Amino acid sequence: MHFYNQDYIRETRMFAMTARSRIFYVYAFAVLMFLTLAIFGYCVADMNGLRRPVPLAGNFVTDMAYIDLPRINLQVGDANNEAHMRLEISLEVAKKDLPIMQGYQPQITDRLNFFLAHMRPEQLRQPQNIPELRAAMLRLVNDMGAPVPVHDLMLRQMIVM
Repeated sequence: MHFYNQDYIRETRMFAMTARSRIFYVYAFAVLMFLTLAIFGYCVADMNGLRRPVPLAGNFVTDMAYIDLPRINLQVGDANNEAHMRLEISLEVAKKDLPIMQGYQPQITDRLNFFLAHMRPEQLRQPQNIPELRAAMLRLVNDMGAPVPVHDLMLRQMIVM
């Protein structure tokens, strides 16, 4: 009976090792199949012309145009906490909408002046608030009622003194 138990133990250990090796082979087979299919798909896409060519940097063409708003100089804050601010902004619009949008420059500048004049100087001096400020100004310009959507707003210069 003593020998029987040792043989049984030896057999179960060998079975456990073979189960581990089976799992290893299954994973290795799955990885190889995935790589084979990926390479096959890449080759088929290349033969059928499905891969898109990478555009060269010199041939970059866009249908967007930028409108530079006039420089905004204003005082922000209240009488107790006041600061001077200089701001230069560019708006990104579609090229076809450029003439329409240029007629709205005075209204946009006026709306931004009013919005920024009521900001607290502490908010404007903190760099982590700039993305939130840009998003708020872009939303303000788009909600203004202009028939042209503004795609982006770039702060070219922002100085708070």
